[in-house]
Amino acid sequence: MTKINDPRDNFSLKDIGCHIDYQKIKTPEKKLRFLGEKIKEIEENTIILEAKRSTLLHNKECFIIELKNIMRDQYEEDLQTKEQPNLEKEIFYTLFYNPTKYFKRINIDKLLDDMFFSEMGPIR
Repeated sequence: MTKINDPRDNFSLKDIGCHIDYQKIKTPEKKLRFLGEKIKEIEENTIILEAKRSTLLHNKECFIIELKNIMRDQYEEDLQTKEQPNLEKEIFYTLFYNPTKYFKRINIDKLLDDMFFSEMGPIR
């Protein structure tokens, strides 16, 4: 079988840049303390990075929500700019002001017939 090298196996203190400080330490207790402090520093930096990441993700979410709102507003504007008949207005004007203007669009006689003279059957 072929063995694949794990890149973590190749790390050493030289790669991190603290091998000189580590080599100056003679006792195992001080070496443990040194390594523990370095791990603690890394953890603190990781916490700071996670907080920054959380803030950036929140900002990203705000931008996406605003983008979605803009797109929705544009879509609604596009729909509203197309001429849609205002049926309430047309019926009102037809009945009271200018019946000939909308006669071809709305047949008032047919509407009245449907409303009052439809075949509803007897009420029991």
